[in-house]
Amino acid sequence: MKKYLTLSLLLLMFSCRKELKETDSKSSSNSGKDAISFEQAVNMVRASSSSLQPSLQSLQTTSTNIALTGQGYCVQNTNTTTSGIVFSTNGKAYHSGNSISLDTKNVGADVQGAGIAVNFPFKHGKNYTITITLSNYAEEVDNEVASKKRRPSLQAQLTNNVLASINNCSVVTPPIILGGSDPVQTVPPQTDSEEFEGKRTITFTPSQCYNFLRLSGIPNMTGKSKGWVLISALSITQIDGIEILGPNTLTNNEQGTFSVGYNGFPIGSAFTWKVEGGLQIVGASTGTSAVIKAINFSGGRIIIDYNGCQMIAYKVLPSLAANYTSLSGLGQVNSDITDPVRFSIVLSGPLAGKTITNTQWTVPEDWDIWYSNNEYIELMPQSGALGGFLEVNFKVDGAPVFLSKFIKVFPVH
Repeated sequence: MKKYLTLSLLLLMFSCRKELKETDSKSSSNSGKDAISFEQAVNMVRASSSSLQPSLQSLQTTSTNIALTGQGYCVQNTNTTTSGIVFSTNGKAYHSGNSISLDTKNVGADVQGAGIAVNFPFKHGKNYTITITLSNYAEEVDNEVASKKRRPSLQAQLTNNVLASINNCSVVTPPIILGGSDPVQTVPPQTDSEEFEGKRTITFTPSQCYNFLRLSGIPNMTGKSKGWVLISALSITQIDGIEILGPNTLTNNEQGTFSVGYNGFPIGSAFTWKVEGGLQIVGASTGTSAVIKAINFSGGRIIIDYNGCQMIAYKVLPSLAANYTSLSGLGQVNSDITDPVRFSIVLSGPLAGKTITNTQWTVPEDWDIWYSNNEYIELMPQSGALGGFLEVNFKVDGAPVFLSKFIKVFPVH
């Protein structure tokens, strides 16, 4: 009987969904579309995950290549604060260069598997594509040639429940699946009877937030089997679907109203709003929208959380301070000058008269600093000095600013 390779990627899709009350209001963006709930938006994102609609092609994507580094058997990395790292293994998991091997066995009562966990912030309402480059191998067991075709499989699952067993190197009986009866998503199995080598890709939209991707090597249970799964590359691509709508910039003391949408639909669920940098929430911080005010020119970031899931989406408002700053001074000096040349930071418009702080000057090579403070610098070129860029980093009204100016030296003979 022909044996089939079972190479399945199982992904936990926790289906318990809580919908907050949907609003009856229309979108303030004049889209003309009725407001939808956050969960309805997630379902639309999920429906578009396998083939993105043309209107979503321009959405921001972020890809992370996971470094499968380490050496030796079952090496532990307890740094769980950095996204995109393999932080621990269990069972007979081996690190070899840039690959990880997961050993499996099904010989009588001896049934074994191995797994790794990857720390990554999977967000509710975003699309993800996991691409795994792997190979699976089988060995002959008890002189049974057929066992060489009973290759192991790989199971993938999102979880927040990393059991204590994953933090040690003990052999764990497979299947290494967390979550019990929670529903899973299955990729159709590979049916090639030969050993598989290549890429497997799964695209999904989590129905809640998760912090870990669990990858487990599972032995073939159709008969005696022994083998391993070799993972040589792993990448996670995030596609943003749900976005914060509103002004792209706010000047000092200006305020704007921000809401949440998906593909032209306003989302009428209640979000928790947060701000960073020179921004301030005016009024309620929970709701379908928020009024946000700029308290200086530094810009900042607007963040929304939903139902305990942090940073569903964010929007960056850039600093406008650079629009009202410049660097004065000569752009060309003679090589025989005898007095230092002064270059000053100039503030104009609404920044005029503001205090400049945290100034750091970087001068061209072969130039001497005669004097400097937060507002200006005095320079002298050395003999034979060439031109170069004078650069300065500083803050004004809480906003960081970077300026540069090219200075040319004119040789005088």
